[in-house]
Amino acid sequence: HCNELIGYEAKEIVDNNIEIFLKFLKIERINAGDKKRQKVLRKDGSTFMSEVIVGEMESETGEMFFLLFMRDITDALRKEQDLITSLETTELQKIKMQETNEELRAIEEELRQNMEEMQSVQDEMAKQKEKIEKNEERIRTILDSSPELILVVNKEGVVISSSNHCNELIGYEAKEIVDNNIKIFLKFLKIERVKAGDKKRQKVFRKDGSTLMAEVIVGEMESETGEIF
Repeated sequence: HCNELIGYEAKEIVDNNIEIFLKFLKIERINAGDKKRQKVLRKDGSTFMSEVIVGEMESETGEMFFLLFMRDITDALRKEQDLITSLETTELQKIKMQETNEELRAIEEELRQNMEEMQSVQDEMAKQKEKIEKNEERIRTILDSSPELILVVNKEGVVISSSNHCNELIGYEAKEIVDNNIKIFLKFLKIERVKAGDKKRQKVFRKDGSTLMAEVIVGEMESETGEIF
């Protein structure tokens, strides 16, 4: 297979010194027992990757011979490199997958924390709502049971609740008072400007123009949510 592998006929090699042959093939100096991979130059100038093995053998007469084995490993090296590349690609994919999984776990943890925070906010809102409802219920109970005119005013001065005796006492329906500013209502009743802590007696004008002597008391109350009335 000399011609097939390196382009030289056997007759061009036999009876010549091996060193001349190795020089033509650009093979580095080798010794018995060597096994190496290297590029070899064919007669036509082309190259290939070869595996060169040098063995030693003793004949029946005791004469020593050297055996040089050479084979083309170009395809084998290419397959080996393809396998290495494939393994490296697989390893990179594993690393990327691990990174992706870690990112997903981080996102899931962040979402879980956000959900817990949202649930905490919802729970707090539900508690506040319950407090407001209880507060409104308590105020409503007071308003409904009182024989007097009672108005609940928020910090903006808007009447938010009224007892059921508006019409009997001053001739105005509750719907005419609630959701309006207390200053307008006091103006209609001819009541002087009042502030928290006041307690005074004065003449009050009903809607029909008649008057009555009233005791006007202004108190201050804080709800369970901290809102001032």
